[in-house]
Amino acid sequence: MKIERKSNYEIFSPNGGDDMDGISYRIIACVAELKDASPMELPPLTDSIDPEALDTLVESATTQRCSIVFPFAGTQVNVNGDGDVYVFIPKFSGTGSQN
Repeated sequence: MKIERKSNYEIFSPNGGDDMDGISYRIIACVAELKDASPMELPPLTDSIDPEALDTLVESATTQRCSIVFPFAGTQVNVNGDGDVYVFIPKFSGTGSQN
């Protein structure tokens, strides 16, 4: 599995084609890397999305234009139809107005 840190707020894991790690594992690894945490310190992925449904959607996607976006552990996760995983920390993750 390849993980590329784009900045302190963004990380990317391209689909390796023959990558034996499932999409769910790659999401957890990316979020843990971005947050400088152990995967065991993260909440269960199932709190945010059904991992089996996510795997099915990515496996059946016929175009890169398919994209699934969801929040997980204080980050925003984007999985495209090619199976690439993008994770970033939103700039404004708090509530209320920005003055």
